[in-house]
Amino acid sequence: MTLEELMAAREATIKEAEETVTAIGDAAPSDEQTVALRTATEKLREYDKTIAEVKETIGLKETIRTAREAQEAAREGERPALYGTPHQATRQQNLTPGELYVQSDAYKDWMARFPLGAPSSGSYQGEGVPVNAIFRSLLGMMTPTEQLRGEVERARALVTSSDASAGDLVRPDWRGLLETGLLRPLTVRQLVSTIPTSTDAIEYAIEKSRVHGAATVEEAAALTGSTGTKPEGGLVFDIKSDTVKTIAEWVAATKRILSDASGLAAYINQYLRDDIALELEDQMIAANGAGEDFVGILNTSNVQTQDHAVAGESLMDPFRYAKRKIRVNARTNPTAVLVNPEDLELLDTQKAAGGNNATGGGEYYGQSPWAYTGQMTMWGVPVVESEAVPAKTALMGDFKRAVLFDREVTNISVGTANDDFLRNIVRVLAEMRAGFGVIRPAAFCIITVRD
Repeated sequence: MTLEELMAAREATIKEAEETVTAIGDAAPSDEQTVALRTATEKLREYDKTIAEVKETIGLKETIRTAREAQEAAREGERPALYGTPHQATRQQNLTPGELYVQSDAYKDWMARFPLGAPSSGSYQGEGVPVNAIFRSLLGMMTPTEQLRGEVERARALVTSSDASAGDLVRPDWRGLLETGLLRPLTVRQLVSTIPTSTDAIEYAIEKSRVHGAATVEEAAALTGSTGTKPEGGLVFDIKSDTVKTIAEWVAATKRILSDASGLAAYINQYLRDDIALELEDQMIAANGAGEDFVGILNTSNVQTQDHAVAGESLMDPFRYAKRKIRVNARTNPTAVLVNPEDLELLDTQKAAGGNNATGGGEYYGQSPWAYTGQMTMWGVPVVESEAVPAKTALMGDFKRAVLFDREVTNISVGTANDDFLRNIVRVLAEMRAGFGVIRPAAFCIITVRD
């Protein structure tokens, strides 16, 4: 039977007993009436016992459900309200305080000891019914000490770095942009000569040729004739002119991101400066003079050339030939040789034939891999690794004979165009102005490293 059916049956038994009592009135009950009252009393006791058991079962189920909900609430970061106020407990379990008391251990112990109710007379001394902490809490009867102990018990949970605990409080240590980006090492500008200029056009004279006529002279033997005549020398000059070129680049960005993203403006400025420096290096080495381009060293007239090694020669031999050409034809000494990384790797790993090293091959021509320190040289000329020269090509020369005419260093400016102002867009512009010229072309030699 359900709890509702038990309560209805109990109510019907009480009603029958009340009818019997009414029928007896003030007269003595008959045997049949006495049996009816005793039977009704026994039924009431059985109903009360069964009702108490059913309510206990319901309470256990409700307790388990509440515990499960509390556990789920704890997982979601919510505080379970197992021991809340009387009103909270009533809402959670949907039971009255009296029903909760009937389900308590104290009530069950009382009913077990006194199934017919407490005696109203005799030598019985009343006992205080112990009310457990849960029931006292539900009725708001807990002492401050008991309440504090309950709070501690509820708060006693392991705090961890999982998302279900305190993990969401952990935040990364944001350091922003830490590097200036991907840029190849720049090596050429520090090799060439730099001369400032204050105009847009540059003219300069170069020695085109000379006559080496100096010689010893005999004493003159007569007032006339050719004895004692001094030899004549000669110089031929040429006027070169270059114009200042502008190298520029710009980036568009919103004012909001430049204001909100810490370090972004400085990063963009450096990016623009680096790109211009990269283009300047490429212009000085490989530009062909088309449009506004420089005439780079590789495309300058009268620059010397040296073919690659032939059969029986080492890959390093052409570099020695180039050094001799610069020394003899340009009357100067090379200050550096630019080699592409691919070619330098090939040169570094060249070995002599034979030998007795561990691999059975010869010794390295250059520095040992375990002693590769300091400035590398080839035939006494400093080697500079540079991507400005194409693969399979090297450039040896006296780089002081190439001049960068510095008109305006790289500067950054910010402006708007079209409807940028209305759209909160700015354009960050970087530009430099410079000219370039080779004042002694023969001081450079283009070397073909390989086919």
